[in-house]
Amino acid sequence: MECVLEVTSRNPADLTVVSRPGIKVSGDGVMADIRREYSKIPLVGVGALIVNDNKVALVRRANEPSRGQWSIPGGLVNLGESLPNAVIREAFEETGLIVRPKFLVELLDRIFHDESGAVRYHYVLADYWCEVTGGNLSAGSDASAAAWVNLSELSDFNLADVTMDVILKGFEMYCGHLGSPLK
Repeated sequence: MECVLEVTSRNPADLTVVSRPGIKVSGDGVMADIRREYSKIPLVGVGALIVNDNKVALVRRANEPSRGQWSIPGGLVNLGESLPNAVIREAFEETGLIVRPKFLVELLDRIFHDESGAVRYHYVLADYWCEVTGGNLSAGSDASAAAWVNLSELSDFNLADVTMDVILKGFEMYCGHLGSPLK
């Protein structure tokens, strides 16, 4: 399915993804010009902490870095794309889910070094708490698998420490906002 973002206001809560034949939101032409490995500058990316019924959407990475590892969906921001729009696009591309970013959970660096100590990958990531507004969970473009995971099962997925930290911080922020713990 191809999609396009419809922006009806400057409020991220009003962003929607709709099906449109022949229009791709992926921005492949822009991303093809980006050198991810051994880049000269850090690259800006987003993560989507997608939560539904107290379950987290996880994807197994199909590409480096972290190929084969489970993580939250995410990817690079396209030139001229806002962070909320990038979250919506990446979530859809990797999971088939239509989401609404609600709040920023974490802004962080992910730096990967090679055997010689050189920086192989450097990402600056903005991870957002997202609610599901449509779609069905399935592995998409950069994911080899996708799953809804209960909080109690997260340790079974061998998540990177930073990913686990973001998930737990997101739930703490969400519960603090509501004033009561999730069940």
